[in-house]
Amino acid sequence: MTEHRKIIDDLISCALGSVDPGEAVRDNLSISGHSLLVEDREYDLRDIKRIKVVGAGKAAAPMARAVGDVLLDRVDGGLIIVKHGHDSPASDLSPVELVCASHPVPEASGVLATGRIMTLAGDLHREDLLVTVISGGCSALLVSPAPGISLEDKQAVIRVLLESGASIQQINTVRKHLSSIKGGLLAQAAFPARTISLIVSDVVGDAPDTIGSGPTAPDPTTFAEAMHVLTDFNLVSRVPHSVIERLEKGAAGDHRETPTDDDPCFRNVQNIVIRSGRHAANAVAKEATNHGFNAVIVETPLEGSARDAGSMIASLARAMVESGRPERRPACLVFFGETTVNVTGDGRGGRNQELALAAAIAIDGLQGVTITTLATDGQDGPTDAAGALVDSRTIQHARKLGMDPERYLANNDAYTFFDALDGLIRTGNTLTNVADLAFVLVE
Repeated sequence: MTEHRKIIDDLISCALGSVDPGEAVRDNLSISGHSLLVEDREYDLRDIKRIKVVGAGKAAAPMARAVGDVLLDRVDGGLIIVKHGHDSPASDLSPVELVCASHPVPEASGVLATGRIMTLAGDLHREDLLVTVISGGCSALLVSPAPGISLEDKQAVIRVLLESGASIQQINTVRKHLSSIKGGLLAQAAFPARTISLIVSDVVGDAPDTIGSGPTAPDPTTFAEAMHVLTDFNLVSRVPHSVIERLEKGAAGDHRETPTDDDPCFRNVQNIVIRSGRHAANAVAKEATNHGFNAVIVETPLEGSARDAGSMIASLARAMVESGRPERRPACLVFFGETTVNVTGDGRGGRNQELALAAAIAIDGLQGVTITTLATDGQDGPTDAAGALVDSRTIQHARKLGMDPERYLANNDAYTFFDALDGLIRTGNTLTNVADLAFVLVE
């Protein structure tokens, strides 16, 4: 694995640099004379009385700082919520306050801070502007349980959903219908003020209603669909009764559905995805080309079971080696997206490490192939690793150490496996998040 390590480090560095959240904000937000320019829209600053900045996510701190860099003393205050360890000195964001909370399971500090954000939004008037910064992690950090749902109820639901193998779209469908801020409800609270949402996407497809559970986006999902998620994954008996009661009553029409795109509040909302997994994938492909590789971005997204995705990537690599295609070598395949893990064991790991272990088993002995997996936020599951690096010798090395790869995979213990082999990738907190990358180098 060592001969390509320098190249792989360069690919990772370029990927993360391309999705720098501060640069993303500055690329999409600027001032010209009396005008605030946001993508294809122009706001007359003379018509705006107050500008507030709110938001949440792993990239929220550098995003809010960049908003302040552009708007300077025009910002009249605000509040953002970030994951513990993703903060920065509060003075850097002044007059915007920064609060830390837990992720992926919400905690009381997040509830209190979210309540303050909703109060701030509710106090806005027609001549005011709300700038929101949203990135991966927002769903857990921006938390306001709906009436009848306690924080403990939300925590219980999230824990079982995260271990069920449900996709982020399915998880967020449930979250939105147990919340008083997700699913467009923040935009509804801020109306009639105008809202600009700057969004760093961590989901396949970059749908604003899914990213961070869409606090400023119209919601196409329903209470009935949320209930179907729990039913489909056999979770009904594992979540609090209050959750089932709310979803069933909502499906019966006893609770108002989240606002859809015909709600008047969205006439005043501009949602912009300013960075995504595709940006990172493009950067990897460009840097791989600079290193002499024939780089190809695979358009089929990484999604579904991490184990299945690992096997799929390995199958493509094997087909390339055996067929001799593409004709121009060395080649680099670049994937992006987000997989899931159905946790049945008691080991440590994350979806990227599990994908890498499944791929390593499938390419055992296949010469000339190196596979790298990466969580762009720097934290894959509840570990200090971002992903893992494997090649044709990984499994042989493990067996020489008396390790059974299949047993580690079955126990969801990829972290322990790769830690023993020095195969983990550690980037530390990256302060960004555009989901996951995988790239395959074929000599």
